[in-house]
Amino acid sequence: MNDNAYTNWMARFNLERAVEAVAWLRRAFPPAWDGLVERLALAPDEPQQWAAVAADLYCPGPNARGVIEQFAGFFDLEDYPLPTGERFKAPVSRLFDWDRINRLKLIKQADVLMLLHVFPEAFPPEVVAANYRYYEPITDHG
Repeated sequence: MNDNAYTNWMARFNLERAVEAVAWLRRAFPPAWDGLVERLALAPDEPQQWAAVAADLYCPGPNARGVIEQFAGFFDLEDYPLPTGERFKAPVSRLFDWDRINRLKLIKQADVLMLLHVFPEAFPPEVVAANYRYYEPITDHG
């Protein structure tokens, strides 16, 4: 799995907060910053590298239907045919082997739904609703 939406958004958030913390520490407590640099053996340009990584990190947004792809390639996986109106109820691992599970649009936990709650200011209510409608039925509720 590559480019998990939740993981990438969280990595970007944490890198950005680290850069902000460095700027604050340098400004407010220069001796403490100098001590931290020495203890952690930070390179002088390391915080700028964090900022560059954060800026370049792929953090997917909603598609035309308002749904965020759980990870790169998730939308290309095989559909698991659920009867209309049903949601997935049995633990995924009891029904299929992991090789089969990894080829289906079934998930153990809806990382995207967590993402929407961790960053509520980033997503309008209609995106939250679209993702809930999409992911809730295919999420392991066992």
